[in-house]
Amino acid sequence: MTRENDTYANYFDLLIEDLKDSKESAGYLSVLMADYQAKDPISRKILLRGLKNVIKARGGFEKIAESTGLTEEDVAKELFDNDNKQLETLILTLKALGLELQVEIEENIIKESEEIEDED
Repeated sequence: MTRENDTYANYFDLLIEDLKDSKESAGYLSVLMADYQAKDPISRKILLRGLKNVIKARGGFEKIAESTGLTEEDVAKELFDNDNKQLETLILTLKALGLELQVEIEENIIKESEEIEDED
């Protein structure tokens, strides 16, 4: 592995570590979602890559599958199938209504995080 690859691996490892935190994940995806909704030409790929990074950091496809009741394959297909235009349709519909999609931390996750901080 070259030094450049070492630097990338270290950055990626740090990113994944940071994304284990709900607030970091929400902020990261919020920025990517904003770019996507602004119609940045490559933003769909970046948003989906970002979502994969968060999934990896938060336990992987297996954990998401357990939480959703879907198989890992179904989760991956529904989220990352290139022919899936549901997200684009949702964004366009919201935009036509003068609205936008945002990523926020689920309320009970905020409370759990605050309880953990209080214990420290």
